[in-house]
Amino acid sequence: MKRPHVRRSRQQGAIIVMVALALVVMLGFLGLIVDLGRMFIIKTELQNATDACALAAARELTCSASAVGGTCPGTFLQNAQAAGIAVGNRNLVDLQSTNAALGSSNISFSTVLSGSGGSDSVYQTIAGGASPNSQYVMCSLPQTGIVMYFMRLLGFGPQTVNAMAVATLSPSITSCAIPLGVCEGQQPLPSSPPPSQSNGFYIPFGQWSTGLYAPGSNVTGSYNWVNFNPPSGGASVLNALLQGAGECNLPPVGTLVGAQGVKQSLSMAWNSRFGLYTSNLNPSNAQPDKTGIAYTVTSPPVSSASATPGANSTSWPCGHSAYGGQCPGATVPNFVTAQAQSLPYQSTDPMGLHNSYTNMLPSPLAGSRRIAVAPIIDCSALSGTNPQATPVQGYACVLMLNPITGPGGVRVEFEGLANTPGNACATSGLPGGTIGPMVPDLVQ
Repeated sequence: MKRPHVRRSRQQGAIIVMVALALVVMLGFLGLIVDLGRMFIIKTELQNATDACALAAARELTCSASAVGGTCPGTFLQNAQAAGIAVGNRNLVDLQSTNAALGSSNISFSTVLSGSGGSDSVYQTIAGGASPNSQYVMCSLPQTGIVMYFMRLLGFGPQTVNAMAVATLSPSITSCAIPLGVCEGQQPLPSSPPPSQSNGFYIPFGQWSTGLYAPGSNVTGSYNWVNFNPPSGGASVLNALLQGAGECNLPPVGTLVGAQGVKQSLSMAWNSRFGLYTSNLNPSNAQPDKTGIAYTVTSPPVSSASATPGANSTSWPCGHSAYGGQCPGATVPNFVTAQAQSLPYQSTDPMGLHNSYTNMLPSPLAGSRRIAVAPIIDCSALSGTNPQATPVQGYACVLMLNPITGPGGVRVEFEGLANTPGNACATSGLPGGTIGPMVPDLVQ
């Protein structure tokens, strides 16, 4: 029998087709793994940069239009833009090979979260006419021309990846407050601040609170110093709060707080926030504010004829709205301007009392230590005998106006409730609260 002859020529090329098809499938999987994986990593890097940019910029959105008479200063958004660029560009992109390239065109602002249907058209850059009263900041950053290593063999050209983040200031869960009470319903000074919206506590925006007696005063009572955990602790505890971050475990509204008697040592810690140091305090253990400029409505006493007049003259005769307002006859700029210029306390003889204080020139890198959160209390309840306690009624944002120079009053300016949008008390903390001060919060 003859063996049948198999014609191999009929099978020639079949393997090549199968290999080609397999290569296409393999290239598709490689594209998914390598090219799409690379794009996902780049997207994550861009998102990190824009998140950081938006949070840093939102940290500077601390101007309250109500507190400054209707419009925030022009530097308000410029500071936010500069902070967003500086912090965002510290992030590495393109597989950690280069710094992000955020610029002024990548940062835009809005007074509302988004337009109709979620449109981003409401966001404008500073050059494009962003409202100076904006409370939302958007950072966006695209990366174009991303070359596909494997997907281009399947016809895919260079790709673009975009990242966007929007942040604002929201009430925090955790925050820190100075141990000083703001009196609810206190009568205004003779020079009244501009009319303001009702906040439930009858304290107008920009009002100066008085009656906060300094150590050494021959007045009995609690001087409105506040112990957040009465009756434990004492002057040393309150001193540490002023020297450090403050009381960061804020008790809720309704908690009884109070403090008894004169607290002599508090003046040194209070004054350190103005860049004035004595004893063992210095900028490394008691950080100053960016400015030490003091605001007074009356002339403090001068201890001797040789005392420096600049430290003992009326600097803000209006007696209100020193944070961002204007005052005819003022000898110093408002606080927003003074911070931007890092101006020191206006005297070469610190305190004008020839004492042991050293006037330290604040650094532009110093903190915002004179804008602080303070509990709102009924101060009349602290005038009785021990135990003196009164419930927390809310938390205010205040500006510490002047250092303690001796027996007499020390004042703070009311900048709104700590949980109102746009107030000056942006601080560290975790967003998600209701009464805490405003902190940067990603919302998109």
